[in-house]
Amino acid sequence: MSIPAKRIFVVGGTGFIGSEICRIAIQRGHDVISLSRRGSPTTNDEHVNKVKWIKGNVLNKETYSNELKSCDAVVHSMGILMENDYKKIVNIKPSDLIPKVNNGPDAQKTPENNKSNQYTYEIANRDSALTIADAAVGTNVKTFVYISACSAPPLIDKRYITTKREAEVGLAKHKEFKSVFLRPGIVYSYSRLVSLPFATGQYAINFLSRKTPLGCIIKKTFLKDFEIPPVSNTDVAIATIAAIESQAIEGVVDADEISKLGSTYF
Repeated sequence: MSIPAKRIFVVGGTGFIGSEICRIAIQRGHDVISLSRRGSPTTNDEHVNKVKWIKGNVLNKETYSNELKSCDAVVHSMGILMENDYKKIVNIKPSDLIPKVNNGPDAQKTPENNKSNQYTYEIANRDSALTIADAAVGTNVKTFVYISACSAPPLIDKRYITTKREAEVGLAKHKEFKSVFLRPGIVYSYSRLVSLPFATGQYAINFLSRKTPLGCIIKKTFLKDFEIPPVSNTDVAIATIAAIESQAIEGVVDADEISKLGSTYF
């Protein structure tokens, strides 16, 4: 049975999860429009040239409202785990550790001067989603998929998860479209090696918690937050597209269901 092609509006299509969502959507024959601050990414991935890239600000509806009108679904995959440009820290290269002498016009800029370029939990995880949801009212959008999370990892500010839950509550109030909240635990990819040790650790804790007597002990410690099985970014992407294609998927989709959809839906 062929699935009718849909036009999908992806917010954060250049990110770790968002780029995989774009790839899977293209693979399934859907049209994809993606909004990002910088427009088209510089990667050589095959799907990139098949996505219509929009350079804009998700908090400014005027930068994307015309494109949104013709879309059937919205996917919000942007967000931050830590504030203060954590992606720059995760992706740091050895050359970045070498001090650079800069006497140019930007030499006097300080972190305080650049705060306007930094996202907070409230902006990235909550306000951006609710802004685009408001913009989707009165359009053809029938499904809104929000990439949420099951919990806040240890040592991470609790605002990480509270802002995501606030976004879910706000989205659920919109009756104009179906809302789907994907709640994965740790998301990994073999193309992003830094994610693998965390995923391996979570797999081990998940096994001990669910398959051995140690589960009773784990449930009483902070490790209970790691009971959730890790999922790949491909699993999250497939679950996202499944939620758009299937009317039966609605509301909260937990990590177990994401993993199941990732391995059985296509």
